[in-house]
Amino acid sequence: MKEYAVLEHYRQLANEDYITLDLVKSKKKFLSKDSSFIYSVKLTQKASPYVIKQDANSATVKAVTYELTDDKLVDFTKVNAATAKVTVSLKKVNTPFASFQKNPEENSEFLTKTYRLKYDKEEGWKVKK
Repeated sequence: MKEYAVLEHYRQLANEDYITLDLVKSKKKFLSKDSSFIYSVKLTQKASPYVIKQDANSATVKAVTYELTDDKLVDFTKVNAATAKVTVSLKKVNTPFASFQKNPEENSEFLTKTYRLKYDKEEGWKVKK
C-alpha cells in the first residue's frame, strides 16, 4: 500500500507540472495485486528552483526551505572588532517536494540558528565556516 501513496505524490507533482510521469512498462495480471508498473520520471523547468544536484539518472531536490521570520528580531552580538555572533529564527516552508523529505513528521515549524561572523574590510561581515 505504501507504493500507492508514493505514486499519488508523483501524480500530484505531475498534475502541478513539476515532473513528467511516463509509463515505460507494465505487467498487469488479471484480478491480481501483483501487477507491476515502471514509470520514467523527469523534472520539468518549473522544478528547477528546487534542484540542488542533478546527475544523469538522479536528482536531489529541496523538500523544505527556511526563511527569516518576521516576528522575531535578529540578535547580533559583537564579540570584538573582527568577530560577532548572530542568532536568527527561521521558519520552515515546504516545497512541492515536501512529501519526499526524510522526516516529514518533524516536531517544529521553525529553527533557531546561531552563526559566527567574521569582518572582512573589503566585503564586510561574512559567515565563518
